[in-house]
Amino acid sequence: WKRPSSAYGYCQATNGTWKAYKNSTDSTFVSRDNFTDAIDFIGWYIDIAHKKLGINKSDAYHLYLAYHEGIINYRQETYKKKKWLMILAIISIFAIRLMKITLEVFQLFS
Repeated sequence: WKRPSSAYGYCQATNGTWKAYKNSTDSTFVSRDNFTDAIDFIGWYIDIAHKKLGINKSDAYHLYLAYHEGIINYRQETYKKKKWLMILAIISIFAIRLMKITLEVFQLFS
């Protein structure tokens, strides 16, 4: 059995977090199904994680964990009991770096 989640859309934001985003940004007509709105939400969440948890905005590893776990659970270090999540965070960072390098190589030869 898995706990049901209200997360959906491009950003996979839960209802409560999405509501907090809408309230704090006065964004009445945003949608989790809109890619631009989802990107803005992620930027907002990174800023919140930085302010509430002290995570550097360039620390992709800990930002990934905070985004997955939520602010409260990250503070309680619940991710430390999820080795699979910590590994996934590392793999995701390396995948992004590889994509960036690949793009740079393609740009050199195009």
